[in-house]
Amino acid sequence: MAVVGLIFRMIGWVLLSLILLIIILLHFSAVVRVHIAADGLRWNVKYMGFTLAPRKKREKKSKKTDSEDSPSEVYDEIDEEIAALDLEDDDLEKDIEALDTDKKPEPEKAETAEADKHEPEKTASEEKPEDKKKLKDKKDKPEKKKSGKPDSKQEGGLRGKINGLKKKYEFIKPYIPFTWKMFKRLLKIIRIRIDDVRLTVGREDAHEAAIFYGQTQAAVSNLLTMLGGMFTVKVKKCDINCRFAENHFDGSADVSVRLRPSTAVWIVLLIAFNAAGIFIKQKLAARKAEKAAARA
Repeated sequence: MAVVGLIFRMIGWVLLSLILLIIILLHFSAVVRVHIAADGLRWNVKYMGFTLAPRKKREKKSKKTDSEDSPSEVYDEIDEEIAALDLEDDDLEKDIEALDTDKKPEPEKAETAEADKHEPEKTASEEKPEDKKKLKDKKDKPEKKKSGKPDSKQEGGLRGKINGLKKKYEFIKPYIPFTWKMFKRLLKIIRIRIDDVRLTVGREDAHEAAIFYGQTQAAVSNLLTMLGGMFTVKVKKCDINCRFAENHFDGSADVSVRLRPSTAVWIVLLIAFNAAGIFIKQKLAARKAEKAAARA
């Protein structure tokens, strides 16, 4: 028994150490670095100093080059190509023969076609009386007027869809407040750092250049304010320069985004536990209502 207890203790310590190691590893931030400039977009994802993406593609080296091919292999390839050309010529001849045979009309079909040409068209007097009655009945029947009111089937379909959407909303409604609160907290743990942003704008007219410079500054400040309301933003360097007597617009940006996986996992687990609690409460309330209805 002592040996069994010792084994269980060792297993417990191993599991605890693994959980602690996973927690420590998840506490390190994953970093996404983005570079935007006139030369294009470059990005990478790093975690604990290792580059996770994008991975470099390895070029596959061909085992044999053209110079390494033996003369016998070259002659074999030439013979195969000649044989393929001969087969194609035979196929073309067969196709031409098949087309010639298809063009020749069959004697029976030709005779029937000539007979159809010589047959006179039916006059109105030769038409059957049954056909005349059918035409009169169609003319006498009044056409049904299309009313602007929708059919009951269409109304039922639309009402059914609306009722289905209402039921879905009533089912999701208790989950929205807590989930929205946790989602905003999840966005706040995403840290955006503006490492280096440089913009250069200009116009030929000095007045227009000054106006354009002010508009650019306002747009950048509004963008940073909007990002700051959603995420945690830190500005390290952001320069906007103006050039006069020249139409110019150029810039570059280096931005890094950081996220701790441990915090993200914790918030996701909180959302899941809260959703499970609300679901269980709804099921219990529905059962109580069913029991009360059955007793009544």
